[in-house]
Amino acid sequence: MAALGRVRLGILAAILALTAVAGVLRYTDLAPVVLFFVSLGALAGLAWAISFSTEALGERIGAAATGVLQATLGNIPEISVVLFALAAGETVVAKTSLLGALFSNALLVLGLAIVAGSWRAPDIHAIDPAVDALGVPRAFTGLVIVAIAGNAVENTVAVTMALKGSNDLAISVVKNAVSQTAVVVFPVLVLLSLFFSERLTFVLDPIYIGALFLTAVAIWQITGDGEAAAFEGWALVALFAILGVLTWYE
Repeated sequence: MAALGRVRLGILAAILALTAVAGVLRYTDLAPVVLFFVSLGALAGLAWAISFSTEALGERIGAAATGVLQATLGNIPEISVVLFALAAGETVVAKTSLLGALFSNALLVLGLAIVAGSWRAPDIHAIDPAVDALGVPRAFTGLVIVAIAGNAVENTVAVTMALKGSNDLAISVVKNAVSQTAVVVFPVLVLLSLFFSERLTFVLDPIYIGALFLTAVAIWQITGDGEAAAFEGWALVALFAILGVLTWYE
């Protein structure tokens, strides 16, 4: 405990208190908007705590293994959200939640991590073979093929790691989160949806199929040479913004 320092212990205590307040508000008559923002603050605090914990773990077991572990644990809330949505019959919410996780991590978070990392070093070595364990482009391509035949914790962790100069660890967290969502979480949730009255499928609107393909190509082009400059990070963020606008008017 002493290794954490007084400041971190104080912040962790505040996060715990905020989490408790969010739990109490859940059973009050306050507006859902209030509950949402209090819960968001608690979640952001927990994400901050995970960020320095991830950095400490990365020093012991390496960037690749830490990225896989962090991505696996980070997918648990996403799985819970989708299952709750399916139980409520909200298949659109379930599917767009998965797609939102894919695009936000692959474009927005990866882009911001690259930009943040560029403040500390001219280039980010983002394509170490050990770090690129699951292969985002291959995962996305497979999901696109299936779609034609018949998407918040990682954000804070990745950007914080990049700001601290842990570029390989930041990239590993993001890329493993995206890959696991595409090749593990999505298929597993499709199978689990068979136990609900409303079923989740791989059938996607053309705009999402095209966006998945472009995202896979963008990540391959930007990280494939082993370096990523700030303007490439901003390009990913811009692509995410364009996708958001197109989705809004779709």
